[in-house]
Amino acid sequence: MPTNSYLPINFTISLEAWAEIEAIREFYDKDRDDKASVLMISWGNTVLNDGKSWGHVVIGFYRTSERHEIRDGIQMLSGHEVVFSLHPIFMGNSTEKL
Repeated sequence: MPTNSYLPINFTISLEAWAEIEAIREFYDKDRDDKASVLMISWGNTVLNDGKSWGHVVIGFYRTSERHEIRDGIQMLSGHEVVFSLHPIFMGNSTEKL
């Protein structure tokens, strides 16, 4: 059985969230020649100066000029191209720490 070199998408995104993502894409693209091409969804940590931290979903965009670098990781989610990127430590199978 073939295995993917990427983590398969196992979630959905609400219509309201898609609308916000598109608003962020428009803001990202403003005054840029190299437009957003593929949505990236990941998990990130915010760490404050006082040491408090929390994890949360992070989104960003691969630019058109970067598309060739991520083409094998592009998946479809509700008709949208997405790269779902997750560091192994967040998958529960790593002893590595951030």
